[in-house]
Amino acid sequence: MIKVIDDALPQLLADKLFEITHSSDFPWFLTRDVYKVTTEDSNTVNTIQMGHTVFDSDSNDPVHNPNLWLVCLEALGFIIKTTPNPLMVKFNLLLNNSNMSEEKYNTPHVDNALKNSLSIIYYVNDSDGDTIIFNEKTTPFTIKQRITPKKNRAVIFDSAYYHTSSNPIKDEHRVVMNTTALNSGDVT
Repeated sequence: MIKVIDDALPQLLADKLFEITHSSDFPWFLTRDVYKVTTEDSNTVNTIQMGHTVFDSDSNDPVHNPNLWLVCLEALGFIIKTTPNPLMVKFNLLLNNSNMSEEKYNTPHVDNALKNSLSIIYYVNDSDGDTIIFNEKTTPFTIKQRITPKKNRAVIFDSAYYHTSSNPIKDEHRVVMNTTALNSGDVT
């Protein structure tokens, strides 16, 4: 299952997430797209990105920003149409990398190895830098679907799918809310 949803949130909520993540005082932290590179091919580039974790169920202090957490839960409720049960919620910011080409992408990975979990990517801004979902779980990869970032678009898919981001090469930056959640079976 791969589900793409345009106009996933009410416009005021979409604008609020944009304003929060594009504020000059929003804290971004330097990270890699994937730290543990286990699967790659000739098109893979392990890149630097900026990240901001809002919630991580594996952490001793899972909620890192209570006010943003509530906004994210509200957004997830609209996207999956049920009470969200997130395992992780974070924002990722990829900057323009004009040295890359459209054939190149970041490190293929799965967000969670748990059965019955979903990956939910919400696009905060319009950008190039597609999300790529693969058919295979090992190399060589073939592309199942490419999703272009569009403000207020969400994509939901089984967390077992290998997927990756790609850096923008035309636009300045790409911001997503990346969530892994348990699948309640009620996703519409």
